[in-house]
Amino acid sequence: MQKAILNPRPEHFPNNEEQPPAMPECFTPNFIDHLHRSFNGPQLAAIQWAAMHTAAGTNRVGSARRQEPWPFTLVQGPPGTGKTHTVWGMLNVIHLVQYQHYYGALLKKLAPESYRQSSRKTKVRHTIMT
Repeated sequence: MQKAILNPRPEHFPNNEEQPPAMPECFTPNFIDHLHRSFNGPQLAAIQWAAMHTAAGTNRVGSARRQEPWPFTLVQGPPGTGKTHTVWGMLNVIHLVQYQHYYGALLKKLAPESYRQSSRKTKVRHTIMT
């Protein structure tokens, strides 16, 4: 990451033509609709990448988590183009992904049967949506 920041070259950055990742499973259809109504295409793509990076980071454990830097998203543009609005959206989805990870871990520890039931519902909802 340091090399990409101090000496930026196209090969250090992902292809901007890549499709953004799918929305995380913890996002409800209503929340996804809200995101689509509130953000334009490039803003929504930045939000989806932030959510995907956060979800991937919460799945890492142990020393690998501490050694590997998380990817970052640079939000740039002229004044009045929605940078602050986009960062606000990114922070919301990062918070949601982290909270769902925390809630799932807590539920798994304190109420394993409820955790199994909620996991089944999530899988059924995901199957219905795809």
